[in-house]
Amino acid sequence: MVALRKLSAPQLSADPLGVCVKKKIMDSKFLYIIMMTAIPFLWNSQELNTIKVVGEYSNYDYAYKIHLPEGFVGFRSSAPNPNHGFGSYLDKAHSAYLWVDASYNALEWQSLEEAIDSTIAFLKDESNPTFLKDDSNSDIIVLLREPSRLDSLSAYHSIVRYKNKNGVFYLEETILALRRQPPEDGIVYSINLRAPESMMPKYKILFNTLWNNFILQRFPE
Repeated sequence: MVALRKLSAPQLSADPLGVCVKKKIMDSKFLYIIMMTAIPFLWNSQELNTIKVVGEYSNYDYAYKIHLPEGFVGFRSSAPNPNHGFGSYLDKAHSAYLWVDASYNALEWQSLEEAIDSTIAFLKDESNPTFLKDDSNSDIIVLLREPSRLDSLSAYHSIVRYKNKNGVFYLEETILALRRQPPEDGIVYSINLRAPESMMPKYKILFNTLWNNFILQRFPE
């Protein structure tokens, strides 16, 4: 097994917290929706030409790597598709999956607080055609929103709870960090887990392991 490098991942909390919401223009909404809700569906190796990820994942372009726990198999896109990160269906029958992503800050978020506010807002906003609303989900609430760390970066940790059209409660957990890289607008890193609430304790261990094993690297020259 891979040893945890640091113990920064907090435990699951059930205390609902309020959130300040900032709106974006419509083009940015659609870009966000594509970036954050379509990613899980890209990791089905039976539908797309993907590459297995085991042992360690290293991303040169976005300057990070993650030590993967023994037995975990992820999938990343193959060339010439962009290589932002990797993901894995943990239980496809129950729509449980985990994905890691790094993307340029295309929405031009000016702060980490704005990034996490927007992330939560798009999930909760009744007017946005996000994954949660497309599937006729309801009772969307924020259980957790707190400052944290991702390696040396300041980060935000959030957990959103919702009920799907079959009456099953799901949790979506995210750790999100923003890394500035002049003259660009920076890179947004995220680790994400979506699973039925009843299955979350089992997958929470994996989420925390990837979080703790996330390592920043130097940007390419």
